[in-house]
Amino acid sequence: LQAVVVQITVTGCGDCLAVLQALKAKHTVHKLLKRIIADVGSETDCDAGQGQQLSIAHFSVPATPTSCARFRCLSYQVNRFPRRLCYGSTCITTCCEPITCAQTRCSKPLVNNPSSDLVKCTDEEDCGNKCCLLPCQAYKCSAKSTCSRPNSWMRIVKPHEAEKKCCKKAFPPCCHAPIAWCVSCSRCQ
Repeated sequence: LQAVVVQITVTGCGDCLAVLQALKAKHTVHKLLKRIIADVGSETDCDAGQGQQLSIAHFSVPATPTSCARFRCLSYQVNRFPRRLCYGSTCITTCCEPITCAQTRCSKPLVNNPSSDLVKCTDEEDCGNKCCLLPCQAYKCSAKSTCSRPNSWMRIVKPHEAEKKCCKKAFPPCCHAPIAWCVSCSRCQ
């Protein structure tokens, strides 16, 4: 990462010309940069100790228009509007949209859910829950007293529902004595 974009919006200052002039002053810029670094991270990450100086590479009021074609969206977003223009922090909402399940690839043992191709998702967990399914045959039930449901090998379920839909608790709970019923129960037979 070579740079971080920071947008400052000042409101309630009338025509804001005095504030604008103050923001353009070099000493104000350095005070703001040091304050931002102090609030979000270690100053040693950005100081001369690593051969770098705090600086402003570009200053614009209002923010300079950017072509969406040149804007890179975040993970799990896609740039659907390359011909639009955006300004500063509005680029994410102007240029980008969440991806759809059709654009995701579920990692094994998960499989893509064909019925959710048009559903939008926003991050890895959200996409996993909305876009992917888990075959019960690939799921190992968690507790010793839990067995696979009959014919569950044919089921495909949402990952967060696998324990409930692929497995069943033995009732009554399995015993641990060396008799046939206890052994059979503990082996899910």
